[in-house]
Amino acid sequence: MFSYNFTYELKLLIRNKWLPILGLLLVITFAFAAFNGNSRTQKRIKEITNIETKTELSDANMLKLLDSVEKGLEVKTSFRQIPNTPMAIGYQHPRAVTMTPNGMSAIAIGQSDIFTDVIMPITVDDDFSIDFTEMTSSIQLLFGSFDLTFVIIYLLPLLIIAFSYNILSAEKERGALRLLASQPISIYKWIFQKMLLRFFWLSLIVIIALVISFLINSIDLVQIQFIWLLGLILVYMLFWFSLSFLINLMGSSSAKNAVFLIGLWVFLVLLIPSTINQIANNIYPIPSRSKMVNTMRTLKVDVSKKQDKVLDHYLRDHPELASKEDKGNYTFWHKYMASLDLVAQEINPLFSLYDEQLKAQQSWVKKWTWLSPSLVINKEMNRISGNSTADYQNFKNQALTFSKHWRNHLIFMLYSKQAFTTKDYRILPKFTYKPLKLNGIGKHIIIEFILCVFIGLLGIYLFKKRLQKGIAILNN
Repeated sequence: MFSYNFTYELKLLIRNKWLPILGLLLVITFAFAAFNGNSRTQKRIKEITNIETKTELSDANMLKLLDSVEKGLEVKTSFRQIPNTPMAIGYQHPRAVTMTPNGMSAIAIGQSDIFTDVIMPITVDDDFSIDFTEMTSSIQLLFGSFDLTFVIIYLLPLLIIAFSYNILSAEKERGALRLLASQPISIYKWIFQKMLLRFFWLSLIVIIALVISFLINSIDLVQIQFIWLLGLILVYMLFWFSLSFLINLMGSSSAKNAVFLIGLWVFLVLLIPSTINQIANNIYPIPSRSKMVNTMRTLKVDVSKKQDKVLDHYLRDHPELASKEDKGNYTFWHKYMASLDLVAQEINPLFSLYDEQLKAQQSWVKKWTWLSPSLVINKEMNRISGNSTADYQNFKNQALTFSKHWRNHLIFMLYSKQAFTTKDYRILPKFTYKPLKLNGIGKHIIIEFILCVFIGLLGIYLFKKRLQKGIAILNN
């Protein structure tokens, strides 16, 4: 019976031109979405390369000047431009702190459309940290750009619905269901086989379309992330086929089936994510960003008016930096850096409030993500791309840590009254971005698969209950 159904279904799909239409549509859509994602990734790589090239040129000029100064040669530049002091290095020659995209970045633009991948922290300011305060939740990623994630999360379920909503009802409306019921196979097994065959053909088309779109856009296929991506897509497709299987068993007409399935799409893909997002914002609102910026500016002005007192407090807190040889002989930079330290202490509670609210919001959202498979798949695809909220939070933490390390390294030289030399350049702190590890994707795929099996078994159970109650399946 299965081989008969396979042959019949294939002939039917070819005769109806479903397979070539779906194939062409998915290849074009996937290729365009991958092109959009890849264009964004290439733009990011270009920006990072430009910044790194600019930094290398700046360092080369710095080393030339230092070499000339160390050899006692005359240099034709302002004394402020001569990089023989720690503060000149920290102010004029910042390091490039970059978040390099991974090989699968093109599948989901994610947060990369909102936040920067390049930061140039300088020792006299750390305002770049507020660039991350608008991150809210992964749910907002659902409403992003036209990338592969958008196509898979939003459009693919609609194609599955159009492909499978009337498998049983169409036979009933053509009057062929009585003939089908006379065959030596139960109706739900017949629908299951047809669903399985349509899932097989559509999965094959999706895989081919995905491979073609990757090859066209020069995205690397040979990587473990591609296997995870395939697993997520297939289990997401299986979820929508299982829903269609349930509705086919329970529905009475093609029109009602279509309305039910579209309603489920709106509920699972649009309503649940937007509701969770709205509730999260109401329960854990992120404090005003403009208020934090204004507070920082006010603090800097107030602290700058009492820099002498600030320096005394700073040296009491950091006795290792106090000079014992020429006490009281401090420059503007000594006082200014001490005032920045005080500003950082004052502003830290506000930053902490942002971080705590953000973590609480994300934690709350994470608890409810399981209500919608589209949220789960979206979250995992963004993780694979390296552009999720967690990835940018990770980059922010690494950038802040490096910025403090970079500043403390130069501040120690400042208070030690050390001149900056070419030898010191070799030991300057360097930033290397460490991406998050991909853990738990296999677990999510298994859970989604179990959910699909449950929906399928539920459909069979309810269908048998209807038969036991004597509901006329063939006529209604």
